[in-house]
This record gives sequence, structure tokens and C-alpha cells, in this order.
Amino acid sequence: MNEQQDASEPPGGEHRVPGQSRTLGAIADGLRSMRSAAGHPSYAEIARRVGQQRAARGVPASEQKPARATVYDCFRTNRRRLDIDLVVDIVRALGADDAEAARWAQACRVAQSHADAATVVTAYAELPTQIDSFIGRDDALAAILAADPHASPVFSIEGMPGSGKTQLAIRAARALVEAGHADGVLYADLRGFHPDHPAADPASVLDAFLRLLDVPGREIPVGLARRQALFREHLMLRRRVVVLDDAAGAHQVQPLMQNVPGTVMLLTSRTTLSEAVSAVRIPLEVFSLEESVALLREVAGADVVNADIASATELVTASGFLPLAVGLTATRVAARPGWKLADHVEPLRTRRRGLRLDDAVQATFELSYAALSRGAQSTLRLLATQPCADLDEAAIAELTDTDTARTATHLAELVKHHVVTRPRPARYSLHSLVQIHALDRSYDEDRPAERAAALHRLCEHHVAMVWAAYRATYALMGPRNRDAPPGVTVAEVDEESGRQWLGANIGNILTLASQGAELGEPDLAIHLSDGLAWWLNRFGRYGEARLVHRIALDTAVSRGNQVSEARANLDLGQILVRLTEWDTAADHLNRAADTFENMGDPYGASSAVNALAIIDVHLGRLSDGIDRFHRSLELSRAAGSAHGEANSLDNIAIVHRRAGRLEEAVDYHAKALDKALEIGDKYMQASGLTNVSEVQLLLGRRDDALKSARRGLDIAQSLNISPTIAYSLDNIGNILSADGDHDGAQQHYLEALRLSREIGDLHLEASVLNNLGTNLRRTGEYTQARSRHSDAHAISTKSGDTFEQARALDGLGALHAAEGATGDARQCWTDAPAIFEQLGSPEAADVRDRLESMPSA
Repeated sequence: MNEQQDASEPPGGEHRVPGQSRTLGAIADGLRSMRSAAGHPSYAEIARRVGQQRAARGVPASEQKPARATVYDCFRTNRRRLDIDLVVDIVRALGADDAEAARWAQACRVAQSHADAATVVTAYAELPTQIDSFIGRDDALAAILAADPHASPVFSIEGMPGSGKTQLAIRAARALVEAGHADGVLYADLRGFHPDHPAADPASVLDAFLRLLDVPGREIPVGLARRQALFREHLMLRRRVVVLDDAAGAHQVQPLMQNVPGTVMLLTSRTTLSEAVSAVRIPLEVFSLEESVALLREVAGADVVNADIASATELVTASGFLPLAVGLTATRVAARPGWKLADHVEPLRTRRRGLRLDDAVQATFELSYAALSRGAQSTLRLLATQPCADLDEAAIAELTDTDTARTATHLAELVKHHVVTRPRPARYSLHSLVQIHALDRSYDEDRPAERAAALHRLCEHHVAMVWAAYRATYALMGPRNRDAPPGVTVAEVDEESGRQWLGANIGNILTLASQGAELGEPDLAIHLSDGLAWWLNRFGRYGEARLVHRIALDTAVSRGNQVSEARANLDLGQILVRLTEWDTAADHLNRAADTFENMGDPYGASSAVNALAIIDVHLGRLSDGIDRFHRSLELSRAAGSAHGEANSLDNIAIVHRRAGRLEEAVDYHAKALDKALEIGDKYMQASGLTNVSEVQLLLGRRDDALKSARRGLDIAQSLNISPTIAYSLDNIGNILSADGDHDGAQQHYLEALRLSREIGDLHLEASVLNNLGTNLRRTGEYTQARSRHSDAHAISTKSGDTFEQARALDGLGALHAAEGATGDARQCWTDAPAIFEQLGSPEAADVRDRLESMPSA
């Protein structure tokens, strides 16, 4: 079939690799240009050529030829993710040689990392710390406060860098809340003009806002339009001041704006937004002379300024009356109590010749920099070279190659001079303008090798801490199947400290992983993903896990690292199992299992086979699941992994429970618990106790079941393992409901439901919903019960969880029967056992008994 040329493609000509591009759109544009230069071959023809190339490389026949639509997707400019391997195959099909293909691969990785970084959003349900001194802006503040919040006003606070836009927005938002015009705030840093990080993606900002409004992650839709609609719904329920700080332009804020009565929106930007977004413009000019002197007086001291008004006037004039510049000058004066005010004037005039930022801002930054000790200057410069949003003291000590005591002294000095901020306790960050200035100074004063060494130390510090936490956790679990990268010195930390560090630094870890290639650390994502996998999986951080393991997998493939590729496939596959993405998970896990088997790595193979067995069980292939779990058990024993052995035994017990072989299930659970106790594996103890409680309940041993479930919950809570906590709460709810304590059961179910949604476990969510429905039916609350079972049926149908789907139908059938709707009950009780029978579950017989006991139609 003849394909029409895309009207939006550029004319033919010489194609270029988008080497300097940082956007996925530019990658697509480069592909379109390359296709044009190659004579506009059809997408089907490109797919055919790719298939030929892959066949020549020995790729299995089933994976050789991509679909035409898949190839076409790579040429679309609105992509959010790229299949880098396919792009490289496409450019080869269009005539690229090996060197050019390698440049395309690197360009794709850089563009993808920046697209991923745009999804990381800084948003809070509270306001950032306001400066102590707030001078002037009375008219602007009055205009905002005078507006009718029911008219959903939008204000665009505009002005040059350093004019105090953010501080006015913070002050106005706080005043609106204090005056009772709003119940709370939503604040987001849009990073419109950040020197290193891309502007925040509007869809990701909406995601962050919805989470702050207590919307569970699993209920947040994917599309921008649906997120906008859901955001609007929640704003209609709660009055909010929405602060959108540092916007790049109208294109970034328009998707976030909502015309909702009771909502006040405050935008700040260096560009003019008011006309484009129909907002009331609040222009911020520089301070007047009087306002500038007043700020100098408040910060530096009234006595100092009043004693020499002439010098005060010269200082604020030389600072350009810019609020940020005047404030920093005042801070410098206050930091030198032994100087007269006149002593500050001549240095300021001299430094004006070396401007690098906007007028007085550069001069003020330069003077503040000159007032610092050499150690503090060096710390400031190196802080500007790294990409993380904020760092703790230990990381900064590694970055600067300084001991902790001197690092603390330097940071205290930098905070005193207001060139370093503390966005949260014990964390340090740079304002973007300060970072620009400090980075310029680093280019002047630090050799490239020094900057590279500093970044290497920072990256190595994060790698070392990730592996320190891993070692602390696995200290009592027998032989580890993974080790820190060669040359990395792993510190000794206790388990609790390691977990806390990971929780505080996960944002930095993701940032570093996504920018490893640009930082000159090509294997960084691999090292971080490898050591982090256990924590991300065990503590329910599934979204972050998917991102970092995907980056690690891409990196391992590009680096030709077979071992790391297998581990990344394993880690990504295990997370996708948690997210019930069975087919994709199985693909990654099969690749991992094959590679581990070929490498003679029984531990890795055991983990992959175990995860594949979990998929079998969820899809009703119980016999296959049991076989695979036994194979996993054999491999764990061959590897000498007591932890893997305990895990396999517990999973075998779960399958026997699913098959109705309860006594065998109890026996295997006991073996798993004995092994966990033998090696001191608290994680496995918590999981095993939780799982055995379910079987004990089915055997009618309610006291034992409640004791086991509560012991499991106690251990899980002590370790803060969200998934196990949720399962324990669900099981306790089942036990209490069976004992007639329906209110107590309801409380446990609701907390389990909240956690299941928070971590994104669809199987658990459907299970809890079904249990809630049963509990509500027992108390006669049929309408609510039906809603819970219906929700469970929808979720389990979507995820392919046929067991919970059948349970939902059984629950709905019971409700219909209780209400006398025998026809509907018969239908549900006909469909449910058919599914249970396919799964080999004994629940089928129970449902058929209920069906047969119904009166004849």
C-alpha cells in the first residue's frame, strides 16, 4: 500500500544526529529529517529493514520485525518514552553507520533522562519558609487580598530575577489563609528558569497536587485532561490558594489553571503571563530608595544605617534597588560588625565591573562571595556543579572532600550569608541564581579535573550508602547474591539508619541515576538500581523502582553488561509483578532466568523463577506455580540462600492454600518460619506469620490466626514494611469479621485499603474491597457492600486477577440472594465457580453448594 508523506515532515536534505538536543521531540524531528533525506521510505519498509538487520544479528524470529505502528510511534514528536534500541535500528535502516548509530543512542539516553527529570516535581501542601524581613509591596499585597475569592481570581506576579516574586506570593498566600479566604495552600516549583533541571511537566505537577489532596496514586488517571478534571473536582471540595512558582510561560501554567470558586491562583514568572492566561497582572519593579534603605535598616541594624545615611544610600543604589541584591548586601553588612557602613561602599563599586548576572544581582552575589572564607567559597562552588535538589551534610563533605566538622562550619557560614538555604531539616540547597553565579566562579577557579573528581565522589557516596543499607539488611540472611561495585568503600550502618537514609535521598538517587552519562558515570544507574532493588520492592516504592530499573536496563544493554542486564530484568520484572503487569513482567523474568541459568547463578535464577511462579498462581496455573516454586527452592538450596529457601517454602504454602490443601499449607508455612527464625530474617518472619494466619482462619483456628496476624503486624510495623502491614491488617480484619466484630474489622480493612492504594498493589486492593463487601453484607449494609464488590470486580478485571474477580462475583451473588433477586444471584453464582474451577480453587464447590441450595425458579 502506498503511504502518504506526513505533511509535517521537513524537506529532504542532509540529516544530523540531534547530539545537543535534550528533548524527545527533537529526537523525533531528527528521525523525520533523516527519513526525508533517505527518500521517504514507508514505515512498513523501515520495519522490514529493521527486521532484516535483527535477523542478521541472530535475534529470535518472534522479535525481529516491529509493527509498522510501533515504528511510526518513534517519529511522533509528543512521545513521553522512547524505545532506544528501536530508534538505533531505525537510523541504521535509514543509512547510519556504527559511529552515527552510537551517537543517536547517546542522544536518546540524554533526551529520555531529561524527559524523566521533568516528571520529578517539588510540590507541598504548605508554604516554603518566608524570609524574616518583608518590606514594601503593600499595594500589590492589598490588591491580592481585596479580590473576591469566590470569583476564582488569578494573579500573575511578574518581574526581573531577584525582585521578590516568590516572597510576595508566599506572603499573600499566607495572608489569604489567615484571613479565612482559603483553607490551605498548594505550592509547586515549576522550575521554569532553573539552570540544570528541565521545567516541571504540567501533568506531573497535577499528579503531585492530587496526591497532596489525598488522592491515592492508583486513582490518579494517566491523561492530562483526566487529571485536570479530577483536580477541578477536588478544588471544588476544598478552598485552596494555588501557588505556581517560577513558570516558564503560559504553556506551562495553562494546563494547571482552574476556574473554581474559592480557589485563588498566584503565578510567578520572569516572563509576562497575564495576557496569555487572563490573569490580573501584579508587576514588581525594583524597590524605591526608601524601601531599600528600610530593608537595609531592618537587616543590618537601625543604629548602623541611621549613623551614615549617605553611605546607606550609596549601597542600595549600587545594589540597583533590587530586593534580592539589597537583602544580600544588608546581610553582608550585618555579618561584618567591625566595619563602618562606608567600608562597604568602595568594594561594591569595584566589583560592579565584573557583572555576570543581571546588573546588581551579579554584583551583590560577587560581594557576598568575596566575604566568605576560602573553604566556604570552595564549598559553594562545588555545590553548584552537582544536579541534586538538596544534599545532607555527609554528602556535601564527600563532594568537597572535607571532614564533617569543617563542612559543618562552612555550611553554617553559607547559611548565615543567605547564599545557601535549608529547604528541609538538615538539607542544603542553592537558589538558582546563586547557583549560576557559583558555577561561573567554579569555571574560573576550579580545574575541570577537580569538578569531575567532586562529582565522582558524590556519586560514589550515594552508591556506597545504597549498598551500606543493603548489607545492613542482609547481614543475617546468609550469602548475598550481590555485592557493591569494586572500589566502593561501603560504610557500616545499622538497618534503621540505612532505611531512613534511603527514604530521605530517593529523589537524589533517581536524579543521579538518570544523569549518570552526563556526569561522566556511565554505570551509575546500574550500581544504584542493583543495590536499591530490595528496598524499593519491600517497602512498596513501585513507581520509583520502575523508573530506576528501566534506566539501569537501558544502560546495561548499551554497555553490553550481561550480568547487570540480567539483574535489571529481574528487578524490573519483580516490580511489574507487583503492579500486575503480567505479560511484560514475564518477558523480563524469562530473560533473567535464562541468563542466570546460563551463567551458573542459582541465586539469581531462583529469584526469577520464584517471580514467574507468582504470575502462574495469579493467572490460575496452580500446578505450574507449584512446580516453579519447588524449582526455586532447589535453586535457593544450591545457592546456599536460606532467605531464598524460606521465601520459596512460604510461597509453596500459599499455593497449597489456594488449592484448598490447608494442612499441607500449614506445614510449609511452619518450615518457612523455622528457616526465617534460624537466620534471624525479620522480614520473612513478618510475611510468614501474616500468611499462615490466613490458613489458620480457614481451618477454624481463630485464636491462633489472630495471634499470628498480630505478631506479623508488630514485626512489619517495627520495620515499616508497608505491603506486609497492609496484608496483616487485611487478615486481622477477616478474623475479626468472622468473630462478629464488624466495626473492628472495618477499621482494619480501611487502613489496609489506604495502604494498598498508596503502594499500588492492585491484587491487595481488590482483595480488601471484597473483604469489605463481605463484612458490610453481614451487617446488612447492602448498598455499600455492592459498591465494594463492584469496585473489586472492576479492578481485578482490569489487572487480570481472576481469583479476586470470582470472589467479587460470589459476593455480588450473595447480595442478590439476600435481596431476593434470585435470577441475578444465579447468574453470579454460575459465573464465579466457573472461574474458580479454572483456577483449581476449592471455592468453586462452596459457590455451587450455594447455587444448588437456592429455591427453584
